[in-house]
Amino acid sequence: MKKYFLILIYLCIASTMLVAQEVVGASGGSSNGNDGSVSYSVGNVAYTVENSGVARATAGVHQYYEISMVTSIPEAEKINLSVYPNPTSDNLILSVPGISKAQYSVYSLDGKLLLQKMLTSETVEVQLSDKISATYLLKVTQNGKELKTFKIIKK
Repeated sequence: MKKYFLILIYLCIASTMLVAQEVVGASGGSSNGNDGSVSYSVGNVAYTVENSGVARATAGVHQYYEISMVTSIPEAEKINLSVYPNPTSDNLILSVPGISKAQYSVYSLDGKLLLQKMLTSETVEVQLSDKISATYLLKVTQNGKELKTFKIIKK
């Protein structure tokens, strides 16, 4: 009897730790047919992120790729800087033809400086292999002036 009581208590405690997928969507619905049914949602407006030391899971969010460049000064439009491949799963190549005495910095989206190095040649490999999958900002500066900022997506 004591054994069954302990199993019942264990099941009660374990059931409080169950987590189901929950979505707060902007729209959605369901459809039924002769062969089955389907439910769908559009536009998740709330989600959770679970992090461990090794992996990151974003529950309820469909990931997308976005490639963009943000420029800070009009003169920078004439400068031909490029970064590839974007999105990346490992490292990036930063191409800065004709630029000298410049540096690059990698920031998280909350503004934390993660990496900063001087540009030693016109083509530099930016090490992102140790970073988690997320969106980062790569900023190129010269003599204290921001030349270009790239939005980088790490897969």
